[in-house]
Amino acid sequence: MVQRVLLTDDADLSAFDDLAAGGLDRLQRLKNRYLEIVERKNGRGVEVCIERARLITDSMRDAEASDEPMILRRARAINHYLSNRDVTFHDENLLAGATTSKEMGAPVYPELLGMSIWPELDSISERTSNPQYLSRENANTLNLDVFPYWMERTVLEQTRKRVEHEDPETFLALELMERVSFFINGGGATVSHVVPWFADVLEKGLLRMIDEAAARQAACASDSNPLSDRKDAFYQATVLSMHGILNYASRLRDEAHQRGFHEIAEVLSRVPAHPAQTFHEAIQTVWLCHVAILAENVNMAMSPGRLDQVLWPYFLADCERGELSIERALELIGCLWFKIADNTNLVPESAEKMFGGAGSVPAVTVGGVDRNGEDAVNDLTFLMLHATELLCIRDPNVNARIHLGKNPDEYVDRVARTILTTRAIPAVYNDEVVIASLQEQGVDLEDARDYAIVGCVEPTTSGSSYAETSAVLLNLTAAMDMTLNEGKRPPFKLGDREQINPDFISLTDLDAFPDFLQAFDLQLTFLVDHAVDLATALGETHRDVLPVPLLSCFFVGPMEKGIDLSAGGAKYNSSGATHVGFADVCDSLAAVQAFSEQHAGNGNPFEMMRDAVDADFIGHESILEFVRTRAPKFGGGSVDRDPAQAIAAWLVDRLYELYQSKRNARGGPYRPAYWTMTNHAGLGQIGGALPSGRRAKQVFSSGITPASQVAPDLLAAYLAVAKLCRHGPPGPEYPVPGGIALNMKYTPFVRSCRDSEYLSRFSDLIRGYFLAGGMQVQYTVQDYGTLLDAKLNPERYPDLIVRVSGYSAFFKDLNEAMQDELITRSQYDLHSGKAVLLRQYKGELT
Repeated sequence: MVQRVLLTDDADLSAFDDLAAGGLDRLQRLKNRYLEIVERKNGRGVEVCIERARLITDSMRDAEASDEPMILRRARAINHYLSNRDVTFHDENLLAGATTSKEMGAPVYPELLGMSIWPELDSISERTSNPQYLSRENANTLNLDVFPYWMERTVLEQTRKRVEHEDPETFLALELMERVSFFINGGGATVSHVVPWFADVLEKGLLRMIDEAAARQAACASDSNPLSDRKDAFYQATVLSMHGILNYASRLRDEAHQRGFHEIAEVLSRVPAHPAQTFHEAIQTVWLCHVAILAENVNMAMSPGRLDQVLWPYFLADCERGELSIERALELIGCLWFKIADNTNLVPESAEKMFGGAGSVPAVTVGGVDRNGEDAVNDLTFLMLHATELLCIRDPNVNARIHLGKNPDEYVDRVARTILTTRAIPAVYNDEVVIASLQEQGVDLEDARDYAIVGCVEPTTSGSSYAETSAVLLNLTAAMDMTLNEGKRPPFKLGDREQINPDFISLTDLDAFPDFLQAFDLQLTFLVDHAVDLATALGETHRDVLPVPLLSCFFVGPMEKGIDLSAGGAKYNSSGATHVGFADVCDSLAAVQAFSEQHAGNGNPFEMMRDAVDADFIGHESILEFVRTRAPKFGGGSVDRDPAQAIAAWLVDRLYELYQSKRNARGGPYRPAYWTMTNHAGLGQIGGALPSGRRAKQVFSSGITPASQVAPDLLAAYLAVAKLCRHGPPGPEYPVPGGIALNMKYTPFVRSCRDSEYLSRFSDLIRGYFLAGGMQVQYTVQDYGTLLDAKLNPERYPDLIVRVSGYSAFFKDLNEAMQDELITRSQYDLHSGKAVLLRQYKGELT
């Protein structure tokens, strides 16, 4: 049963369908200002914030001659930043603190990839795509003071120095990664993708946590263990870091008093130093700690987690005292949503093709079951869904867990209604499959039940897993290219070296498709091995030069062990590896199989296919016609008999085997995943043709979704993916533990998203997909024509939200390739269940 103390029925929320109704004027004003900023209608829009970069650099430079351990130097830098940073209140939000010094900022992390904007300091403010304002004064500070210090101190450069002469294979991996089109390693830019454990600071307050850390440090002094010095430094670093939060909170309190914000000042006089007593205090504590950990971790996918569970005791206490109304609860949740959305990533123009339109993707997770396996849906779950529906903004990335055996139907229907209202949010997860897949990874049942989503779609345990889910992003089409070109990949070279993989099977030596599959596996293994080698090397660099003592305070494991998260202090220490071009490669392998069988004994079909692909099928139109119309496609046929489905199952099982056999720098396994952000669009633009019939420079398929215009109906698309999420022997039962992004597009209902028949059909399809074994699904509820018009006339659709491949974005902010992918993405009629034909729009698209 739903835990309800404030809401008696979903109808209790109907008074707030209009933001301005019921006294929620504050949220309406905050949204108006938010839209003004993101649309650049007033002021400078998103601004580059150099505050952190400047203060961190000053502290690290001052300590350069110190013989202190790096973890203490980092802690002093974090303390220095938090103690001296700006405390401006930008608006009338009820929560104090901000991610940056700007109203909406893009912070600079020079030790990671912040220096990528160095060539663009004069142009970033005026670029056409997603400009980020940078003042001349701040540009000079970066150019003359900050960036020169970090030139040889970034994670990438320090890794390069270490492996260049000692580890030639990892150095080769670094060269491949810098070509972008083979694989990308997240460790050069971030680890971040985690869910901290804020329950302790809510229950204890920072002062008690500091006392506990100090007591552990004192115990180290009398310990003769050789590791005592390392633990002593760790505990000193955690104390220094937490004092930085207290200093920041104290200055915010004083500023609130000066400005007459007495309610905020009163809250800050108690938290986060002391345990939270009220709902407002709990939200303020969570927000300040979230802001604080961004001092040492790039603002990418640092996720607050299961907020309807974390905040529930404080919400319940206020309700039982009669001190909280629906309106007030919604107002506070809405204030938190706007705070979470107050920042975005610093993205150089060169990366706009890959990441354009993405926010910082902080994920909030609601619903599902609790640690005991019982229904966890409560009033806050419904209120957070309603706040998401009312505000309809890009961040936070809201995700809804559903356990069909435990959660009530009214909750499933409420999730569906929210998606239909926002047209994109939330994404939906199948508790039974996710929990089982985490258990198969060695996660304790109670921890698996308490999973939350990080980044795009990646499930991880709350506060106990240092998951690094973006460690590897592998372009699967590169393995196909290298198979057809016998270990080479024109036009990519490594200096004068054309032969990328010296180990290959010549096409002339292939007799049948199994031989081709073996040749493909050889190239796939080469790329996975090198991507993982570099990911592990980057993890070692993070451990040595970028420890995270503050984040370690908010995890299960580090404080007990005296070991930083970067060194393996967490209870679970996995890394993630996701893949671009999954359906394209499945369809390509199926096309090669069909073509080779069709042309057996008539020349070398593999060389014929290579020649056609190299020519972008020009002059080979008969082969193009064959692979497009006669070759099987993933999602295009029966899941039990279709060759493409069998190939897809082989591929996910093979990748699972390759990754699970490896260990990261913290001793944990790599978990394969299938989500792509906007990389499938960006990488597709620089990719050649494929045997599937995809022409050169067209976008790749998104996530684990069948290629656009392939699956003829909803059931075919759903079942194709569900069969991969859970299929069992001879392979693993749950071969996609790192998460998936299944992107579905529905024709909007013409009258009302609350139409009972439409809503029921929508909910039932989610239930059916989950019962079939599906792990995750997300939606864009738009038609071809609307998205095409939004591309041609963006001024008409300033706040149109779409689902990309794991997160939501404003359609106008996406690059042209990503917009076209969303336009051409298969659209399904919910009533008939059939794909809607695209051909009537093709002339306008081309």
